[in-house]
Amino acid sequence: FQQVKNHNRNRQFKKQFPSFALPPDYFLYETFTLDYREYMYQGKCNAEELIDTMKPLTDLSIPGKRILDWGCGPARVVRHLPELLLRQHLIYGTDYNPEYINWCSKNLHEISFTTNNLYPPLVFDDNYFDIIYSISILTHLSEKNHTEWINEIKRVLKPSGIFIVTTQGSAYKDKMLAKELAEFEKGNIVTRDFLKEGHRIYSAFQPEAFMKKVFKDLEIIDHQKGEDGSSIHGKQDTWIVRKR
Repeated sequence: FQQVKNHNRNRQFKKQFPSFALPPDYFLYETFTLDYREYMYQGKCNAEELIDTMKPLTDLSIPGKRILDWGCGPARVVRHLPELLLRQHLIYGTDYNPEYINWCSKNLHEISFTTNNLYPPLVFDDNYFDIIYSISILTHLSEKNHTEWINEIKRVLKPSGIFIVTTQGSAYKDKMLAKELAEFEKGNIVTRDFLKEGHRIYSAFQPEAFMKKVFKDLEIIDHQKGEDGSSIHGKQDTWIVRKR
């Protein structure tokens, strides 16, 4: 349906940007929307917003920062970072889908890509990254994996390193069933786990109280709520935390 709906728009995009490397259509459908123009422009917009978020937290004028996109998918956001950061920093992407990583590695040569599993660990050494960000990844993971992955993120972050992550918070209350909303209001995570964990249809909703427990060993710098439009990713909340 999306291929038919966006056929003319996508064809025009390819004529306008013939050298822009596009992932296979199904990759876009599975992770975002099958709209080439939106994939490019929204990805760049999110990358710019991330950089604006990073600037007060770390000195990007010092070259050689290591930055990781955890759950990079088909590189909608991370592909723009080398150019936007003037190629002064080391950019990495990792994802549990080997097909995404295979495409990214073949087409985006300024970024180091690796495959991870649904569960930790990552392949990186302790205290490796200055900044890690993750857009709509915890939103598809179980409660157990929230704890395990946050611990793993903490392991690979340098002391005082920054983690930026988005979650489905209070702005999603209208999407919940009465039973789900009751659990959410108690401060408990709500998961729709009738499909394989990590899949786009597997969905997790995270109340503020739950995320504060998950981040108990990290310093919470900011919580931008999706419901008031301050988040970097639509209706999702943005959490910014620092490794102590």
